[in-house]
Amino acid sequence: MLHNKLLPLAALLLFAGAAQAEAVPAALVVNHADLDLTKDVDATTMLDRVAHAAIEPCAKFDSIAARRCAIQVIAKAVVALNQPLVSKVYTQRYGIAPEKLVTP
Repeated sequence: MLHNKLLPLAALLLFAGAAQAEAVPAALVVNHADLDLTKDVDATTMLDRVAHAAIEPCAKFDSIAARRCAIQVIAKAVVALNQPLVSKVYTQRYGIAPEKLVTP
């Protein structure tokens, strides 16, 4: 059975105007049934998949806002995934713990 993780993209609303917000999907599906998220290589692969999924919706903004959008969307997905090694890889890659970017 395939397990999917729905990735909420609410962080996009921080950067989108009302018209743009309507075009942003509420969630993306990133498959990870083939990964063992307790292994470094698979945790890195998962983060890469999440980052790739964030590209299209965040590309609607100018370059600075698009980068901030992607970092926050990825952080929100990593927090929702709740896998310590994926969080560690995120922190190493972006220089901040994902939990610090996600508001409750």
